[in-house]
Amino acid sequence: MPRVLTMLSLSLTLIALRADAADASGKVTHNGAEMKVAAAVAVFDASSGFLEVHLLEQPPPAEEMARMRKGRTPAGRSATVRLYVRNAEEHGWVVPPGDDVPMQIDAAEIIDRYSAASVIPTPATLKGTLVGRIQPGEVVTLTAKGEGSSMFKKTDQVTWDVVVKAKILEVKP
Repeated sequence: MPRVLTMLSLSLTLIALRADAADASGKVTHNGAEMKVAAAVAVFDASSGFLEVHLLEQPPPAEEMARMRKGRTPAGRSATVRLYVRNAEEHGWVVPPGDDVPMQIDAAEIIDRYSAASVIPTPATLKGTLVGRIQPGEVVTLTAKGEGSSMFKKTDQVTWDVVVKAKILEVKP
């Protein structure tokens, strides 16, 4: 009987971890290579003030969820929208990215295993909103569309057009 309870407990834990992955839609491209976005995970680190929304091709397995909850970026093809939201906590509910919130988009392994790009969009190249209370356990909706050149290599172009609704998880190192 204890073995059955252990297996049941493990199964429920894995289901709970996967349930924290949010539905998402849209795409991110890096120099024309496209990644369809079908899942997302939002993680807030109160100590740094960053809300990271990891955009993924599919819901992550439990071990990947655990990795992201520790403040690490996902392995493999992904894109991460990083928003500095320390002041947004005080403002409450609606924040236009690129206006009141410094934002960065990181694309990883979209072209191939070794590709990476990092874009800090300007208000002119970004349209979107972040709606919701910036607090672990709360649900936020991120709508973002834009384009930009990579900070690493100006000829690298990244575009994104995504809609995400996610429950915010807390970073637990």
